[in-house]
Amino acid sequence: MNVGSGGASSSRAAGAAEASLGGGGAEGRGAVVAAPVHPQPSENASAVVRTCCNTSRFVARRGQFDNSTCVLRQEPRSAMARGAGTLAGMTMGMALARAGEQAILEKTKAHRDAITARGIGVYYGDHSGYRPGAGDPAGLRESSCIGWALEIAGAAFEKVGRAAEWRTIRQVVVNNGARGTVLCQQLVNRDWTGLYWNPDANTAADGSSEHTYSAAVNRRKSSYYGIPTEGSILNYRPAPGSTTSDDNSGLDRLAKCPFWVACARGGTHVFVGTGATVSEFHWDALPTNPNAMEQVALENYAWLSGILCVPPGVWEAAR
Repeated sequence: MNVGSGGASSSRAAGAAEASLGGGGAEGRGAVVAAPVHPQPSENASAVVRTCCNTSRFVARRGQFDNSTCVLRQEPRSAMARGAGTLAGMTMGMALARAGEQAILEKTKAHRDAITARGIGVYYGDHSGYRPGAGDPAGLRESSCIGWALEIAGAAFEKVGRAAEWRTIRQVVVNNGARGTVLCQQLVNRDWTGLYWNPDANTAADGSSEHTYSAAVNRRKSSYYGIPTEGSILNYRPAPGSTTSDDNSGLDRLAKCPFWVACARGGTHVFVGTGATVSEFHWDALPTNPNAMEQVALENYAWLSGILCVPPGVWEAAR
C-alpha cells in the first residue's frame, strides 16, 4: 500500500502495517444502507476494515453526495470556510486549514474530471486488484485511507511552507505502523486541537462497547487512546431507543472549520474532512470510480467514535 503521494511504483515501507487499514461506509437517519458490523478492538484489524471498505450511498441533513452527478452539495459555509484560494494575512492554523480544504477539493475534482475526460481517473485503491498497464495514462496513483489522509495533510503543510516539518511527521507515522492514532498524536503535539467525537456517547448503535468505553475514558481523562483532547462533538445522532438528547452544537461548530484530520477504532480507519463532511478514500476503488474518495456527512457516518484534529486556533475561532 502506498501511504505517500507517489505513484504505483512508490515505496511500500509500511506495507504490512498499512494493509490493516481501509475505508468506511455511511449510515444515518433515513439512510439507504445498513451499518457495517464492527468487531471488538481486540479482533484482527483486517477483519474490521473488510466489512467497511465498500462505497455506499447516503442521505444527509447537512450535506449530500449525489452519486449520479458526483457533486458535493452543502449548506452555505461560513465566511471562515470560504476563499480557500488565498492564504495571505491568515494565522498559521487558518492557513493550514484553508490549504487542507483546497487540497481535498482540487484532488477530488482532478480525479473526477479525468474520468469525465478520458474514462479513467487519477487514483485507485491498493486493495482494488488494479495494476496499471502499458496503455494506461501516466501518473496513476495508488492510495488508501491512510494514504489519502497523508497526502492531503502533506499538501496543506507544504502549501504553507512547512514541508520539512511534514516529512518528519510522515516518517514517524510510517515507522510506527501507519496508524491514524500516530498521525493524530503528531498533530496534537504541534498544537492541533484534539476533539473526541461520538454520535451517541451513551448508547452504541452497533452494540459495540468500544464507543461507550472510549466516551467514558474521554470524560475521565480527556484523551482518546492516550491522545489529549480539548473538546468533543457528541450526541448528534442518538442510537435507536437511546435516551440521549440530540445535540447538534458540536457539528454546527465543526461546520465552521475548513479542514481536519481524524481516525476511528484506535487508528484502524483514517480520514480527513472539511466543515462537517468527511472525505475518505476507499481502498477497493478502481480508477474508473468517481467515488474513490467519497464525501459523507459526519452526522451520518458509519464509524461511531474517534478523535478529530483541527489546525491550531481554528476550533477556538469557530465559536
